[in-house]
Amino acid sequence: MRALSLQDRAALECAAGFASVLRVRVLRGTQWVDLSTLMGGDMLMGAKWSTNLDAQVAQATLSVARNGPDGRALSLAPLVASSALNSAGPILRVGAWVLIEVATVPLGTARSSPLVTDGFREVFRGRIDQLDVGAEEINATCLDAASVIQDTFAESEKEYGSDAGTPVQVVMQAILNDWGLGSLPAQLGVGLYVPVDPLSMRGKYLQRTGPVLDALRELAGQIGWDVRYRWRADTNAWALSLWSPDRLATAPVWRYGPEHYVELSSVAQSLADIRTDVEVVYSDKADKDSTGLARRKKVYAENPTARALYGRRWMQVAEASTSNINTAPEAQRLADAAIADLSRAALQVTMRLQGVHWHLEVSDLVAVGANGVHFDTDQALGVVSIECECGSNGEARTTVQLRGAPSTSIMQWMQREAAPGCAPSAPFTGPSAPVDLVPTPTVNGFALTFKASASGATWDSYELHVSPTAGFAPSSGTFKTASRATRFEVADLTPGASYYARVVGRDRTGNLGAASAEVALAPRYVEPRMLFPRVSYAALPLNSDFEAATSGVNAPPDAWVLNSGAWGASVGFTSDAYAGSSALRFIPSAATSISSQPFVVRGGETWIVSAYAKQDTANVAAGLLVFEFLNSAFVAVSNVTVSLGGATTPANTYSRFALQSQVPATARYAIVTVSRSSTFATVLTLDSVSAVAVPTFESWRRVMPSTDTSISKFGAGFGNENESVYGLAEYRRNDLGDVEFRGNVATTAAIASGATLLANSVDYRPSRALKFYMGSSAGIIPVIVLPTGGVTVSVGLAMGVTFSLTSLRYSLN
Repeated sequence: MRALSLQDRAALECAAGFASVLRVRVLRGTQWVDLSTLMGGDMLMGAKWSTNLDAQVAQATLSVARNGPDGRALSLAPLVASSALNSAGPILRVGAWVLIEVATVPLGTARSSPLVTDGFREVFRGRIDQLDVGAEEINATCLDAASVIQDTFAESEKEYGSDAGTPVQVVMQAILNDWGLGSLPAQLGVGLYVPVDPLSMRGKYLQRTGPVLDALRELAGQIGWDVRYRWRADTNAWALSLWSPDRLATAPVWRYGPEHYVELSSVAQSLADIRTDVEVVYSDKADKDSTGLARRKKVYAENPTARALYGRRWMQVAEASTSNINTAPEAQRLADAAIADLSRAALQVTMRLQGVHWHLEVSDLVAVGANGVHFDTDQALGVVSIECECGSNGEARTTVQLRGAPSTSIMQWMQREAAPGCAPSAPFTGPSAPVDLVPTPTVNGFALTFKASASGATWDSYELHVSPTAGFAPSSGTFKTASRATRFEVADLTPGASYYARVVGRDRTGNLGAASAEVALAPRYVEPRMLFPRVSYAALPLNSDFEAATSGVNAPPDAWVLNSGAWGASVGFTSDAYAGSSALRFIPSAATSISSQPFVVRGGETWIVSAYAKQDTANVAAGLLVFEFLNSAFVAVSNVTVSLGGATTPANTYSRFALQSQVPATARYAIVTVSRSSTFATVLTLDSVSAVAVPTFESWRRVMPSTDTSISKFGAGFGNENESVYGLAEYRRNDLGDVEFRGNVATTAAIASGATLLANSVDYRPSRALKFYMGSSAGIIPVIVLPTGGVTVSVGLAMGVTFSLTSLRYSLN
């Protein structure tokens, strides 16, 4: 799903509905022409666009009024050269680039509203493929940027890949480069975008002549991936993307209940495309017979759950002898993708919606709410196609076809189904089992290192098998990935769940060996203690509300260390929190102390440290809040403390306790410690520990006398009022960049209108003249601050008039 702004999401989720405002622009020369504002009129009648998993090229249709109110004088017909609209060349022409944009806004929003003008989102970019000029309107059929690649041919056969294997995305980019698409035109994006490395290698093969897009689709299809133009959120642009649907997705990106959809025009179930067992037949490039031909082999993938529902529905995909699918890992990957796409596609739904739902993308997982007629529980289905239609009058609708789970094109899978004969493989003995497996948990996965056995056949590559079940046997269902390195990294598992892994070696002829011993794995969550130690991050100390506890309740919260006492005996978690759902509960016992992870401070800063605490006995101090400073060697420099509780502290009520301290010049780090006193037999509960640096302002500077040579000084006839009582007039720039003054001023002589009150130095002058009105002992004084440095009074003043400079504050911008 495309990313939504807060405005987009609020409008799309509005119970009353939303409005879709259409804008279509056509590129003429270097200028984008808005069809809705041509010559002060609206020539656009409507637009329709669609994208479908079964078609790699998205399509759009524009309906445009042929003539404006002045007839042929304002005609968009491309061959009416006398039209004023075509004076710089026809706007509508075959090959012209088109942008379709939609703004999603609340009902009743005027088109001139900033919500519309700032809210347009690009939903289609392509070029006009066909024009049909009628008597009243012009219809333009447009194809997206993929059509340019489809129209570009690989004009001769060429060899790609390598014996050692070349990443598939590198091969695809090489094909683009060879046929003039290496530096793609601005309308096409830049190069091939690969959001996730497919980790698939291509051996040497001969690419036949034909459309470049077909060559790329074939390479993507060999690993169960897809290639098409998709929106890149990081660059806000379309990009030719090599991508794979999230076939394991369980959380829908959007939900449409009965209150959202106009109708479910089709809710059907069919066994036609269901496959529960897939066999891939391939030629193993590394295992050749005595004549030099690659042996034909098989790999399998299955879905026992689907087989129990629908019976055994077998499919065979037979790869040609020249196919790039010529290793077991590649064939297994293809089989796994096929079973993932074909074993869950029984339910098919066509849903009609009001408005343009431009945020949906093919292969999104969408929840369709139960309506009690077609089904009584929500159905999570993958998006197969999206068709949006929007008129210039605001009428809009979206038709979404959904089926099974997120997948690539089912039609393309069906086109690959075959059932050729297959010779049996000869018996073999592969490498001995790998040894010394060492797993290391990582976020959402693990890293696994191992060693090749010194005995048996020489290894060439390894397969990694992962299962949630202990004691499993490696199979196509447990295959995770393959590599020639003795290290695997996996990052797509469920944090906190238990997994088990085994490694299988393969020799250079493709023969599989014995599996290694099994090792247990436990992917972990992201946690504060995984961040680099002693680095400042937003809220300090880290995990200040004790909400993160990835080790469970039997260990201190993340980023905190128990210095003394016994966790679970003298201190532990409680749900009786001041904020969030967790707090720390210290019980009467020997002294207990817990400290935060060190964080960075700077000499001279002022910090305020606070905590919320309560105790079940009133009017006692049950603990101490300690702010301790450390030098660069993490040796204590000094500390400041405040008691948690005291003579006026109520019982069983959270109170805030705070201290303030300046950081010593030698300090580089600080920690916050809470110590439980053993003096009183009372329970202490602690939550929301906070450390905040107080903003540091620029030092005040004195306004110098008029006789001084400084630039920042009084004008003639002005000076400080009674310095012994009111002090000196001063100025500074604060942390917001504003210039501010303080102090009292008196006239020392009669002052004429326009006289200079102050002369500012360069760094304290605004970018434009500013006018202030200041109260004085003689009434209101107009004061003008000039960008040249002068601050002048606009009225004459007698001697002895006094006033304050406190109200004189301004921004330099």
